[in-house]
Amino acid sequence: MSGPVEPHDLEASVRDAHAREPLRETAALGWRLAPELCWRDEETGRSCASYHRVWGTMRNLGVTSSLRSDSRFLLGWLRHWAREGRRRVLIPGAADAGMLCHVLAAYGAEGVEPDVTVVDRCPTSIAANRLCAEREGVKPELRVGDVLEFTDESGFDVIANHNFYTFFEATDRIRLAELWGRLLRRGGGLVTAQRVRPQNEGPVSVCSPEEAEALAGRVLEAARRYAGELPAPPEAIAKAAHAYARQKTRTRFQLPEEMTGPLAAAGLETLHAAPADAAARRIDRPMVPLRPEMYRLWVAARRPESA
Repeated sequence: MSGPVEPHDLEASVRDAHAREPLRETAALGWRLAPELCWRDEETGRSCASYHRVWGTMRNLGVTSSLRSDSRFLLGWLRHWAREGRRRVLIPGAADAGMLCHVLAAYGAEGVEPDVTVVDRCPTSIAANRLCAEREGVKPELRVGDVLEFTDESGFDVIANHNFYTFFEATDRIRLAELWGRLLRRGGGLVTAQRVRPQNEGPVSVCSPEEAEALAGRVLEAARRYAGELPAPPEAIAKAAHAYARQKTRTRFQLPEEMTGPLAAAGLETLHAAPADAAARRIDRPMVPLRPEMYRLWVAARRPESA
C-alpha cells in the first residue's frame, strides 16, 4: 500500500525524488566534513563521524538503498497531505538530504510550495541539506539541535522521518511521540518507515565481525567498478565502511506496538501500520543481508481534527 495516492501515479514522483538528491556531492561533503564537524558526546566520546563520513558514499555506490526502498509509501502520504494544503513540514533527524528531496518531489507534483524545517544534532547532516537546498533554490529552515529538545510554537502540518526511532531508548521514544503530538497541528500527519528486528534485545551491534568484513568487501568491489569520481581511494572507503559497521549499534525495536503504542498514547490516530510490501522488499538493500525475521514497518498517523 502506498497510502491515499494510487501507485501508478507515484512513479514519476519516485524518479523525481531520486533525481533531485545530489548524492555524489553530499557523499563527498560528508567524507570531507564528518571527521571535524560531526556531533560528539563530550561525556562518552560517542560520535556520528564514522556514520556520516561513509554513509552517502555507500548510498551512491548502491551498497545500501536507505529510504529509496520506501519511496512510494513516503511519497504517497506526502502527496496526500500536500493535496490537503498542509504546507508546513518538519523533518526531524536527517542523515542526508534524501527526505528533503522526497518532500520537494511530493509537493512539487501537487503544485504546492512546502515550508520545510530540518532539525538534526549533527552539523554534517545539516550541511548536506543546505547543499541540496541551494541546488534546488529553496530556503528551508535548517537547525542544529537535539530533536527531543526541539520546540516550535507555530506547529507543523506534517512530520516525516526515516529509520529514526531505533536511535532512541524506549523511554525517549515515548518522549518523541509526545513531542510529535504537541508539534502536529489538528489534522496534521506523520509518516515514517522503521526497520524492525524481532530478535534484538537491548542495544546491539548491527553487524557481526563477519558481516562487517563482507560489507567492506562489497563496498570495495562497488568502488572499484564505479565510473565516477569518488571522495577517496576504494580501499580507504572500504576501510571506513568496515569501521562504521563495527561501531554501529541500535536499540531494541522488536514489535510494531513499540511505535504505534506511544503514538496512540500521545493522542495520534494510526492510519497505517504494516510491513513494507513485496515490491519494496525486493529493492531493499540493508548493510547486512536481510534475515527472515527482519522487515520494514510503514507507519502513517495523524492528530485528529478534534484533538
